Order: sequence, then C-alpha cells, then structure tokens
Amino acid sequence: MTAHSLFGASSATIWTNCTAQPCLASQAKTFEESKPYADEGTKAHNLAAEILAGTIPLETLCNVDDEMGAAITMYVRYVRRHVKKTCRLRVEQRISLDIDRERFFGTADAIVSAKTSITVIDFKYGKGISVQPENNPQLLYYLLGAIELEGLDIVCGKKFYVAIVQPRMESDPIRKVQVPARSLIAFQAFLEGRYEKVKENPEYNQGTWCQFCKVKGVCPELNQLSNAVTATDSDGDVTELPQVEQLTPADIGTVLEKAKALKSWLTAVETYGYNLALEGCEIPRHKLVLGGRATRKWINEQAVANELQSEYGLDIFDIKLKSPAKMEKLVDDKEVVEKHVMVPEKKPVLVLATDKRDAYSLGQELTSLVD
Repeated sequence: MTAHSLFGASSATIWTNCTAQPCLASQAKTFEESKPYADEGTKAHNLAAEILAGTIPLETLCNVDDEMGAAITMYVRYVRRHVKKTCRLRVEQRISLDIDRERFFGTADAIVSAKTSITVIDFKYGKGISVQPENNPQLLYYLLGAIELEGLDIVCGKKFYVAIVQPRMESDPIRKVQVPARSLIAFQAFLEGRYEKVKENPEYNQGTWCQFCKVKGVCPELNQLSNAVTATDSDGDVTELPQVEQLTPADIGTVLEKAKALKSWLTAVETYGYNLALEGCEIPRHKLVLGGRATRKWINEQAVANELQSEYGLDIFDIKLKSPAKMEKLVDDKEVVEKHVMVPEKKPVLVLATDKRDAYSLGQELTSLVD
C-alpha cells in the first residue's frame, strides 16, 4: 500500500486551512471509505498512466465505457501535445519538498520538462466540481516538487505552467495558466508558515474543504456544529430537532450556512461506524447485517456482445442520444443541433451571500411578466 503524507499535495487545501487536521488524521483508527466515483477516478488514472508510459497503446483501450475512454483519450493526447523531442515526460512522478522530505511528498500525474519551461498536468476525472488551476495549492505543490526534482531554483528563468484536464466538465474541460516565479516563492513561504502553525498552535477550521477530509467523521469541530442546531441531553445524545416553523430567519441562516458541512459529517460518521463494526467494534443499538438483493452484473460485457449480437443484433444494446454539447463535436453543421436545443429557464436558488452571482429579486420576475 502506498504511503500517504499528512502534508501531501492532494490534501494541501485541507491542512493549510485546518491546521489541526494532520494531528487528527494521525490519531484516527480508520479513514472514510473510498466511494465508487473515487474508484472510477483511480481506474482512469491508472489506465492513462499505462498508456503514457507505453505499457498499452491508446488505440487498444478496452474494458471501459465510452465516457471513460473519451476522458482518458483527451488527457493522453493533451499531454502528448506538450512533449517535443527535447522534452522529458515524467508520469505518476513522486515528488517531495525540501521543507520536510519525510512528510512533504506526493505523486504528480504528468510533468513535462522542456528547455525553457516546466509544465505540471493534472488529470481530474470528477465532474461534480470544476477544479480551477489558478492558485491551486495541489498544483503549486507539484510544481515546487518538479522544480526541485530538476535541481533548479525558482528564479532559474524558466517559465512555469500548471494545467488541469477535466474531460467530464462539458464547459472548458482543459484549463492552463502560467505561474509567475514570485507566486511560487510566496506559496513556498505560505506552506512553511502553515507547517509551523500545525506544529505549534493547530486550530480546527470548518469550510468547503471539509467535504474532502478523510477524517471528518471524528472531527470535534463538525460535531460541535451539529450540537449547535440540535437539542441534546446531559450525555450529549440528540433528543430532538427544532421545529422548522419555530426557527427565526437568523436561525435559518445559521443552519443553511452549516448544512453542507453537517451533511458531509453525518455521511462520514456512518462510514466511520461501519468501518469500526467491520473491525469487530460493537456500535450501541446497531448491528451488521447482509444487504438487500444485489443487482446482477455481466462478468465480461464484450464476451456477451460477441456471443449474442450476431443473432439478436442491436436489440441487445440500450441506445441513448448524445447531449447537445457532445453532438456539436460530432456533426459538421452546429446549426442543425441548435434548432433542436432549448435552454431551461433558471430558477432562483438560496445560496450564501458570498456567492459571486448577482442577487435575484422577485420584483425582477414580476416586471418581466408585466412587460
């Protein structure tokens, strides 16, 4: 099993914001289980790495669905476009930082070193959240490691770039930015400062990064948040939730502000309890049972298709029309697609006041109806 750093690149956003997280992670008995989408991402990464390393050819990519195949192809071709004759390509490259090489390390998806530049390319298979390369702690961390790997100084005169390939985001799936040397110097100083904070005066800090934390199920900060919106007895057990109609606008604002963190925490608690039960720990008022009916799956889809298609033809397949965005990439005349497309009317949603979108008012809708 590959060791994971408490101060690694992939978790940099978490521990630089919540400096108590590394200590909690080091003491936790078990971590949150990986989810199916995380396993899919791992599979896509591994296949892409094998193709770039020359272990398997891109043209014979098989045993994956069309979506994963298209995603891997986009990433591989983008990386290859950066590799010229004088370039060096490093795939799944372990890097470490001079801050503390025993604790600061990670694995970069792809590093392209050229005569005048260094480019770090990160493959994101997820589609729920669009990951941006600007001021991205994970990518800056990899870039620092790549520079040290080359035995260079930040002010060596080369140009530095970071890029994210996120194929399943239909809008702008490839994003690349140049990183000024001064920004890297500032980020290195920032990492050093947060590391000192972790060692000397760590503090819990709840935020959007909590959803990615592997130990949120045992986080005292999130536990405190849950207690703030529930009624508990002297033993700390939840006795009741407040009636919705009795909440004031201020109460609603507080609950909604913490809702995402609380939902994430509750899910993590369930996972943590499940892991403990599997290890033999008795969870009061709960027990392990075998799950419901399992859905049957094909052992090998290609083998089924080979045996049955000749007799039953296309009836053995479920065919689904491509989305407008994917169809535009297929056809030559985009106007043919456009005349069949409609954009659903947006509906108002309640979000935090810090959201960058303009505020909506009911008066705007009433005015448009009158007009």
